[in-house]
Amino acid sequence: MHTQRLPDPASRDGMVLVLTVMVLAVLIVLGYAYAFNAGVSRRATLNAREAFLRAADRESVLAYAVALLEADGRNGETDTLEDPWAQELLVRSPDGRSYTVRIRDEESKLNINAHVLRGRPEQNLLALERAVLAAGGTPEDVEHILGLATDQHPIPCMDGLRRSGLLPGALFEGRDGKPPLDELLATHPAWVNVNTASEEVLEALWQDAARARAVLEHRQTAPFTSRAEVQGLLQAEGEAEQERWLLALLDIESRYFRIRIQDAEAVRVPGALEALVERSGDRVRILRVREGGKGVEP
Repeated sequence: MHTQRLPDPASRDGMVLVLTVMVLAVLIVLGYAYAFNAGVSRRATLNAREAFLRAADRESVLAYAVALLEADGRNGETDTLEDPWAQELLVRSPDGRSYTVRIRDEESKLNINAHVLRGRPEQNLLALERAVLAAGGTPEDVEHILGLATDQHPIPCMDGLRRSGLLPGALFEGRDGKPPLDELLATHPAWVNVNTASEEVLEALWQDAARARAVLEHRQTAPFTSRAEVQGLLQAEGEAEQERWLLALLDIESRYFRIRIQDAEAVRVPGALEALVERSGDRVRILRVREGGKGVEP
């Protein structure tokens, strides 16, 4: 007669214990996984919130810079480096963040596309060459620019020229005490503001360092307030051909500006927002916005 053996109580208790430990282990793993995912989600939410607030701040600061240019446009046609927009500003947002704002006059630079425009004399090309050399470039760099900028396809923006890879990156970084190339050249201006142009730009125009310094000294004492004053300066030099060329190129009013907005704590938030704007009278239109190396057309 077969006798059924009952399970050993000790063995049964061991199995229950093992199962209990396994269940607890699974629950612990699931708990850790949930906590980890919750932490990741929380950090992602906080990062998204921070990015949203920073973007809103920068838009607000950009609107402030635009309003500053519009107010200046209502005060007259003369633009100088003494105007409020030309000063570096520290702006505090409503939530307490601080941003530095720099507005740079694009008319203080030479138009990199000007040498291909019809009706322009050969002096434009000489001025372009001198500006590239002042930034530490070479004649080969000038040839690369000439190959890119044509009358059918002018260079749309200096950032595009930088990304083309045809020019050394050092040209845009201002190494060895030389100005960055995009502080001497621009793509939009129709003229050069004699009140805001740098010494390197004035020297590229006059092809003479002494005359460039004379212009700087003149405007430091009394900025030019009319084209007639500019013409008087040119006539005093007594070179009719250069006078006609420069008079067609120089002005006292600026139309295009570049706005750069940087978090005051640059270590915490790298990068900056840059906007190219066009001012007509007391109205400003945003042409291009760039943040984090990407251009956005409004």
